[in-house]
Amino acid sequence: MSIKRSYFSAPVDLVELHMFGDSSEEVFCAVAFLRARVKTSLETQVAFVFGKSRVAPRKALSISKLELQAALLATRLKEDVLKALTIPVSNTFMWTDSTTVLQWLNSGSKQPTFVANRIGEILKSTTVDQWFHVLSGDNPADTGTRGISAESLRTSSCVNGPSLLKNGEWPFKPSIEVL
Repeated sequence: MSIKRSYFSAPVDLVELHMFGDSSEEVFCAVAFLRARVKTSLETQVAFVFGKSRVAPRKALSISKLELQAALLATRLKEDVLKALTIPVSNTFMWTDSTTVLQWLNSGSKQPTFVANRIGEILKSTTVDQWFHVLSGDNPADTGTRGISAESLRTSSCVNGPSLLKNGEWPFKPSIEVL
């Protein structure tokens, strides 16, 4: 399988970086996409940038803590991607399907050490306003947590980007009251 390294087929503007994180009991994953508007046609294009999976620690963690690990991986990869890119990025969006992680990010109350340390690192390089909720079925990082054949990977949202980025119809972001 080969992936085009040229992100866009025409000159673009309004480039956005979208980072997705997800976890299962065995693996957590983060995937990066660029979304941009083609200058001549105003069409939206989405390009796969990078994906990374990590094996979950041997010590059993709750799914919520593993989702937090995925959010931290996405945050760290965001920094690496922004350093490596030579094109200007106008906005960065962080996506998770875990409402617990979003609640921890929005919480001002004292958290257990494990959670507090990771939330602290995440909030050093992102803001709470950059984090959004994505439905599990729309999360391209989900593919990295479950495994997939190479043939299926070619057509998956993990490589081609989720439809919500192409359509521009963002899913809801839970309010603090809901959490």
